[in-house]
Amino acid sequence: MQEIQVKSKFLWVGNWPAIDFVNTDIVMEGKPVDLLAEAQDVALWLKESHLCEKTDEGTLVPPRRLIDEARAYRGLLRRGMAQLAGQRRLSADLLRKTNEYLRRCASSQELQEDGEWYRSLTSWHLQSAEDYLVPIAESFAKLVTEADPGRIRKCKNPECVLYFHDTSKGGHRAWCSLDLCGNKLRMAASRQRRGEES
Repeated sequence: MQEIQVKSKFLWVGNWPAIDFVNTDIVMEGKPVDLLAEAQDVALWLKESHLCEKTDEGTLVPPRRLIDEARAYRGLLRRGMAQLAGQRRLSADLLRKTNEYLRRCASSQELQEDGEWYRSLTSWHLQSAEDYLVPIAESFAKLVTEADPGRIRKCKNPECVLYFHDTSKGGHRAWCSLDLCGNKLRMAASRQRRGEES
């Protein structure tokens, strides 16, 4: 059973970082809410997503124009999620923008001891607004090339705008989260059935 994981103010129900990034633009009580209110929120999201384990700068101090760049890319990604969920081709704009980010040299790999074995750690060099979006573009590229597009879905609740990658064994997950939408709609349907039976 899928459970919502809440860290800070972000929702972590997508089962894939690029999807969770799209899910920073939500609807609460029927009103749109942007969880990326300022550039620092993008840096916080990157940290909490674990896409950026280590940066050369230590703490992330994002450029002001990052928020505009991040929101624009998020809009392209949202349309891309709809295209993937409908098993359609991705737009040329999304491919072009993703490839622009992927071509940036914003990271390097380092081999480190990890207990009795070793691990590879990515070190990020985040200076420009575009650099901050490279980890998200990498996550999206992996989603497109490694995930089953038939398991990328929009929540069944028509009022919900969240997407998720269905990792359930049977592949029948319908809700972004039982806590957010599943139980609410089931209870509403149950009340409606009881009303019809009266």
